[in-house]
Amino acid sequence: MDSGSDASDFYSIQDAERKVDELLEILAQHGIQVPRDSVLETLCLETWQWADNAEHLSSSVVSGDIDDFRENRRRSLGFHDLIDKIVRLKDSPQFEVLVPHLRLLPESVFTQNTWAPVRDQGSDKVFELLIASTFVELAENVQLDDPDESQGDNPDVLFTLNGTRWGVACKVMHGSSPRTFLERLAEGLDQIERSDAQRGLVLFNMKNLVRHDEFWGVVAAEQAYIFPEGREAALSLLGKEASRIANEFLAPQDETELRNLFGEHPKSLALYASVVQSATYVGNICSSVVPTPTILRFCLAHSLLGTQPDQSTVEMLGVLNLGIHNRKPTDNLVPVIELSSN
Repeated sequence: MDSGSDASDFYSIQDAERKVDELLEILAQHGIQVPRDSVLETLCLETWQWADNAEHLSSSVVSGDIDDFRENRRRSLGFHDLIDKIVRLKDSPQFEVLVPHLRLLPESVFTQNTWAPVRDQGSDKVFELLIASTFVELAENVQLDDPDESQGDNPDVLFTLNGTRWGVACKVMHGSSPRTFLERLAEGLDQIERSDAQRGLVLFNMKNLVRHDEFWGVVAAEQAYIFPEGREAALSLLGKEASRIANEFLAPQDETELRNLFGEHPKSLALYASVVQSATYVGNICSSVVPTPTILRFCLAHSLLGTQPDQSTVEMLGVLNLGIHNRKPTDNLVPVIELSSN
């Protein structure tokens, strides 16, 4: 979905340091402790250390000077993206909906732009937190499935938007098996159909399938880990990556199965959506412009079986798109809907 350009895509080290402090205050207010040597503690410490060494940012991207830092910085950028959403919502009347999921942060690989192991269910639940935070800000009567007592029989996020009760079933793919994809799609449709939602959407997190180094390679001429073509080119490449991943899952022979599947689940149109996120340094080390740490986000709706989304669906996808990109309703981003041959 269209992203446009916004300051929230660029990483301010000093701003991140302040938001880490705010996050820790929020967690403390809700009795959530940060265990020693946890992923959360490590990311907090890395943020503070990065801020202390901000003046060395331009030299730190040079590949010949230090070890490959990309995975650590990618995690830091993903951390910043998540806490930006949490801190922004702290005064929302619906914030309490998110608290049970916040308790998962100390125990999981929770960043949403890096690979996570299959057994890390906490990471999958934090994706639900990310999506719920979108609708907490822009919809009403948000409900989030309990992360500890979930039976898997409800969509993960329920909310009311423009008078329609929606259910979103969040799924995380760990491999590119078409059969597994169809099974997860069917699970999500079942959850929506059993709920009190009037309409539904299955939403996939594809972070484990993204080729992250494509957006943060080594530029030999400059001996640096950067993306020299600029932010818009990086986003365009991420959009192509989202399409590439989607094309791995469905083939023309799946059409009959898809028609039967959606025919049995009338609350959901024949479409699904996917989220892909990554990060990079945008810039040119040879110029006077310091390479900028940049968060990359892309949300794509995949329309199946020739389905044309109705106005209610387009509005919901637009709100989802706004939330994924940390934008305001006045930004008026237009959702991108990709028509599949299936």
